[in-house]
Amino acid sequence: MSARKSLLAKILSEEKVIENPMLNRLGLQVARAIAAHGLYNVRSTVTPERYKDQIQTLCRDGIIVINDFLPPEEFEAVRGEYFDVYERNEDKLLTLDSINVYQIAYFHKLPAEAIPRSRQFLRDPRVQTLFEGGEKRPWQRVFQFAGFERVTYGESGSDDPQASLHADAFFHTHKAWLYVEDVSEENGPLALVKGSHRLSLQQIPYIYSHSCAEGVDPSRRITPEEIERVGRRETVVTCPRNTLVVANTGAYHRRTQGKVGARRSAVQIMSRSSPFVL
Repeated sequence: MSARKSLLAKILSEEKVIENPMLNRLGLQVARAIAAHGLYNVRSTVTPERYKDQIQTLCRDGIIVINDFLPPEEFEAVRGEYFDVYERNEDKLLTLDSINVYQIAYFHKLPAEAIPRSRQFLRDPRVQTLFEGGEKRPWQRVFQFAGFERVTYGESGSDDPQASLHADAFFHTHKAWLYVEDVSEENGPLALVKGSHRLSLQQIPYIYSHSCAEGVDPSRRITPEEIERVGRRETVVTCPRNTLVVANTGAYHRRTQGKVGARRSAVQIMSRSSPFVL
């Protein structure tokens, strides 16, 4: 009985793919995706009227881009905290080394007194409402972490898994970035295929094949064939500093390769919650 409960818990979890070849061959992952999207579609949330257009854009496209998000004084205070943290703590940050170097300073690991304005930004009702509208759940249930993120680009992104088009999960999940520096093509901007977060019949064969593959990468990689079949193109998000980007990372997306030595700097927020709970 305990083994059955354990398997059921895995099936109804946030795990990207369940490691059960037999069940996956029987279509488990497809069923999980259909169920997750069905439950999402029947969830409802109350949205303040002044945010409805933005949330409709996020739900339709899987992304929204808002320039000049913070008042200049507030933005400069957040930006100052970002660079102060990196100057004082760079050798202590979580660092993922590849050709491109990814670093993040998690807010919950930093002294509160070091980042008061950044913590205030995290409490901004506009930020929380966008996540609540995209997830159709209260902020307290979806918020996972926030941090100061920096990507430094090397010679080639061929070994960087984030540089290939992929979907983070089989369900709706969101990330946001408040960019503290301008993002040009040299800074390796986000690229996202609008509308690809909405489950379609064209995606089903690829979801199934991915789940049945040996040594499967939990984040599903998107082939040129799938892009052609789905019939969509990616949008590259270049923008000035003080732009907030909220993206559904269940959509096809990637980090484009920046110029050698260039950096992309942002405050990042991530949400994640069980897709099988209303």
